[in-house]
Amino acid sequence: MTTVQEIYKEEGLETNVINFWDMSAQQPTFSAICTIDKGLLYAACSSIKSIVSVAMVYDGVGIKGALQPLCSFNDTWKGFTSICAVAGSLYVASKFGMDKVCMNSWEITNVLSSERDEVWPYKIKRRQQCVLFTDPTNRMIYSYDTESMRLIVFAGNGKETSVDGPNLEASFRQPCGIDVEFENVVYVTDIMTHSIILITPLSETIRFLRSIGCLYKAFSVDKKGESYDRCNLKGAIEYVNTCLETLQLNKRAISADVTCRKLPKTLNGPEGNVANKTIGSVQMILLELKHLQEILETRCYTQYSLKSCMTLDVEHFHSTTHVKNTTMSMLQYCRSFGDCIKKSIKRLTTWSAHYFTSPKSWYPLPQGSLKLEDVPLRDPLHVAVSQKMSSVL
Repeated sequence: MTTVQEIYKEEGLETNVINFWDMSAQQPTFSAICTIDKGLLYAACSSIKSIVSVAMVYDGVGIKGALQPLCSFNDTWKGFTSICAVAGSLYVASKFGMDKVCMNSWEITNVLSSERDEVWPYKIKRRQQCVLFTDPTNRMIYSYDTESMRLIVFAGNGKETSVDGPNLEASFRQPCGIDVEFENVVYVTDIMTHSIILITPLSETIRFLRSIGCLYKAFSVDKKGESYDRCNLKGAIEYVNTCLETLQLNKRAISADVTCRKLPKTLNGPEGNVANKTIGSVQMILLELKHLQEILETRCYTQYSLKSCMTLDVEHFHSTTHVKNTTMSMLQYCRSFGDCIKKSIKRLTTWSAHYFTSPKSWYPLPQGSLKLEDVPLRDPLHVAVSQKMSSVL
């Protein structure tokens, strides 16, 4: 019985490419490919000059493909560059513009013309209900809305420079490749600068960073050397709660993208995203602040500063408390609490102690120093010297 591996070896098939077993002639060649899922893709097959669908099956050794022609090339389709699927239609980019192919009737409609619209689509990609494409000639990224049929500039100002900044103020040298992640993040390759440009919604980033900044405001932390507003306990709880709501919203958005797009859960955390540990830490801070508020309200105490809860102060107090006994009981901890506070204040403040003594002082006066003439001297040793030795000397 012939195995699949033996068939691959006999036919000279490679295991890292799609092999079409039902085609006795030469394997097809493609000029553009659009992946729908792991088992289906659409492509522009240049060998038979048709738009085709390719069903893929993994047979344990390689990928077996079944090719099905859908529609023949249009007369104006020369220089295929890219293809993508949006809302039940295929959009094909060539050096003459971009055409729409309806997947129900396979009717071809021209939506953008290079001569009429003065755009030259190169690589196209779906983003929500729009088609993003790069234009190396105009050095810009365009967005074509498939519902309203409007063409707008998505990024770039047309200058032949490479400058980062807001999407309409940034510039490219020669943008070519494009890809979209999570419907919001866009990656563009610039072959002249050999770089990958990241385009992301700035408003969402600002909103996220402002929410994270609420943690600093809650504990009255600001830039070094600048004045800051002292935040009370009620305001701190509101700031931390705002930060927590933003983190939870971001977590739900990531989980929804992972579930809908069936992405692998490769990030740390039991639910597959990196925000879980951060959310747990912020929840703990919020819980302890509410607990602290209850304690202070029962004692009507208002002379507090949340800045003393910062990590450096807490770690310093912890090291002072546990310097002699690392595993104290509750009773031992309560007994040493007062002494540890005093020691912490001494360590964290600049202070010094001066002692003055006098004849009436309780402390005994130190003994004065001796004069040199009062130092007792020893008599020299007596040594008997013979007359012979004396004459030698």
